[in-house]
Amino acid sequence: MMRPTLSDLLRAVHVAGYDEKFHARPAFGMGVRLASVFTTTLLTANLLQNSETGFLTTPPLNLPLDNAAIFILWYLGLSSTGASTTGIAVRLRRGSGQAGTQLTTGTVYNCTAAAGLLMSGLMVDTPGIVAGQQYTLNLIQSGATGNGAAAEGAMIAFSL
Repeated sequence: MMRPTLSDLLRAVHVAGYDEKFHARPAFGMGVRLASVFTTTLLTANLLQNSETGFLTTPPLNLPLDNAAIFILWYLGLSSTGASTTGIAVRLRRGSGQAGTQLTTGTVYNCTAAAGLLMSGLMVDTPGIVAGQQYTLNLIQSGATGNGAAAEGAMIAFSL
């Protein structure tokens, strides 16, 4: 007596409302593992006055497909903005540093000088096939006469 294969078992399953003439066979218990990287390590705790400062950089992400979309989520908590600060510009870049391609338009969060601020955001990127793709979150204080301070942050990038 032969044991049934997984294909035999799936063919034997009846799904209410399922019509084989019009639909693909349903799969049960199938999963997929997406490429992903994350970081919770701040590059620095000092938000420099009036200059772009990198805070979070993801580890290298190897993309499974040349047309893969990358979903990036980030969060940053500032314990204090600098004195006289009126806004914080956020720049999400490809690569590790200030020289990479800017993905965001430089969204400015209005803020109060010398106050705490929580920020978060997301972005979808399609970089093409790139080995070891990284993403960096950079901030710039507007009108600051002193440095700010970051308390915590996190960023994750995963392939869709």
